[in-house]
Amino acid sequence: MEPRILHILLVDDDPDLLGTMQDILRIKGFDPLPVRNAAQALAQARQQPFDVALVDLHLEDMPGLELLRTLKKDYPDSECILLTGHASQGSAIEAINAGAFSYFQKPCDIDQLVLSIQRAGEKCIAGQALRKSEAQYRLLANNVSDVIWILDLETARFTYVSPSVQALLGYSPEEMLAQGMDAALTPANLALIQKAVPEIIQRAKQGYLGPDRAEVEQPRRDGTIVWTESTTHYHLNPENGHWEAFGVSRDITERKQAEQEKALLSDTVTSSLNEIYIFDAQTLRFQFGLEEPGIYIRCVAGDDPFGYQARVHAPIFRRVACSPAKA
Repeated sequence: MEPRILHILLVDDDPDLLGTMQDILRIKGFDPLPVRNAAQALAQARQQPFDVALVDLHLEDMPGLELLRTLKKDYPDSECILLTGHASQGSAIEAINAGAFSYFQKPCDIDQLVLSIQRAGEKCIAGQALRKSEAQYRLLANNVSDVIWILDLETARFTYVSPSVQALLGYSPEEMLAQGMDAALTPANLALIQKAVPEIIQRAKQGYLGPDRAEVEQPRRDGTIVWTESTTHYHLNPENGHWEAFGVSRDITERKQAEQEKALLSDTVTSSLNEIYIFDAQTLRFQFGLEEPGIYIRCVAGDDPFGYQARVHAPIFRRVACSPAKA
């Protein structure tokens, strides 16, 4: 992909120098946006985005440093280079402290100025890409139902929890950060994970960075329990040297309930000696009937279950059909 053309806001009250700089920048492959004072510069910036501003230190309507501060405040990803015909150590230091990318005395070396513009533009584009990436990440994290989290394995405290934790556990991200890992797990699961952490860190040091998958029970604010499935990777934080777990947790409560119901049905079928019939509790009609389990399934869909009462063993009918009042 070809590099993007840099838009250069050129601010100088000298019309001759302004014209010369405009021609040079265009020849060098830039898109110059020439203006003669600070007011025009601010108006131009509002109309068209710019990457780098070349600002004369002494302007008629506003000091160049003040314009620089305003541009950096309103357009934080942009970069500013100051030009002056009266350079001093004090003004140079003040310019850098105000956020200037670089500082040149007129007349300046054009090649050095162009190189500085290119580097400032690269920094600007990198900053824009980073902000875009962060915005996309925030959009994703704030709108997915899965919970994204980062856990410091050595302090057992979360350093990030996505807003979706509110729907899953009933706690805000701020509350989760304040409470730590013990609030996110049942005592039994907490003990298991605490026991596993030293081994996890040791494996990470040896090069295994995940993924690890686990199903755990998590307590909700209202006292109920939710089953979640977590996928976890590991990363060494270069700032503090701590190993961190990057995880995504998904609510699997419905799946676990379905598995339990399936296990219960399987147990009921295998323990039945004679017959078993299952019907829809809403329509009160059979879904299917099983006679002599393991031999064959006889479809009786749509039949009235109460016409079969004489043939169905009452304890089994109550247990599976869940209709003790009419069984």
